[in-house]
Amino acid sequence: MSNIPAHCAYLQEYIGQPCHEGVTPSPKAVFILDKATRDRLVLLDMHLAPLIRRYVALDDIERAVVHDSQRFLLALPAGWTQRTCNTQTAGQQAWQCIADYAPALSRHLALHVADRPHHDSYWWELDADTDLPAPHQQCVTWRIDGTKVIFAQTAPGMVSAAPWFVATQPWLVALLNSTAIQRWLNRADGTNRQAPASVAQLPVPVTLAKHTEFAQLATQQHELAQRRLALAHAGVQALVRNFAPLGAKVTAPIRNWMNHDFERLRKALRGAFHNDIPERHWAEWQQWLDAAQFEYQQTTKQLQQIDTHINAVVNAHLPPPQG
Repeated sequence: MSNIPAHCAYLQEYIGQPCHEGVTPSPKAVFILDKATRDRLVLLDMHLAPLIRRYVALDDIERAVVHDSQRFLLALPAGWTQRTCNTQTAGQQAWQCIADYAPALSRHLALHVADRPHHDSYWWELDADTDLPAPHQQCVTWRIDGTKVIFAQTAPGMVSAAPWFVATQPWLVALLNSTAIQRWLNRADGTNRQAPASVAQLPVPVTLAKHTEFAQLATQQHELAQRRLALAHAGVQALVRNFAPLGAKVTAPIRNWMNHDFERLRKALRGAFHNDIPERHWAEWQQWLDAAQFEYQQTTKQLQQIDTHINAVVNAHLPPPQG
């Protein structure tokens, strides 16, 4: 990446700590829990609660915000079994030694023992070099979205499958999602511009840290992004509540309800839930779709206006990369 302007600091220098790789443990059946499994483990083994963290998968990351993920990470650190259960037993049968301390966890591990790695280790623990934010820390995480890298703020304690760094400055996310920063990212290796090393070398105009207008714009951007995400989620919940059979999975066409006309919405319902809107309710659901889409589109327009103002401020403080 090109040398940054003199009035800027490298991102890693500015935040005072490195950017980290995301957490993608294997086997997923052991480490990545749905809400029902998480609730059952915590109900039966209360002392496991601090070791089960809300997990942000790649598809949970939106621009500026993340979904209220219903996935959880079993975050047993390396050495947990020996320290907690006072055992030196290693390898494939060691999970039996935790039965007295955490019987629900023992049963969970027993269900997936066939998925264990074929090596002599505590395979239900995270690798020793796994980095996790502290439970109280907020992070910025990111992923590739088409031709762009999109950045989002997590809630305190979330663990991301994507790269991340600890940050509490809301304006940083607005800066990183700006068109100016995207130009700098494109100076990195085209296929690796989202890598922690590339993001760590991004320029941060230090003058923006005390730029009152920019801070207000960043706050408005975050609030509007949260509102739009809530509207999208409310639409999905309305469709699930009214048309989905028990246990049905939400598909991409259902999640994209805001982009469908009425006939495409009916097609999405048939494909995902094997259900349809009864003809006698067509007018009612057409009205619902029109109103919900209008509110979603109005929020999107407001967000685009804020983005335009943010880009103008950042462009005034950050010149394009040279060369």
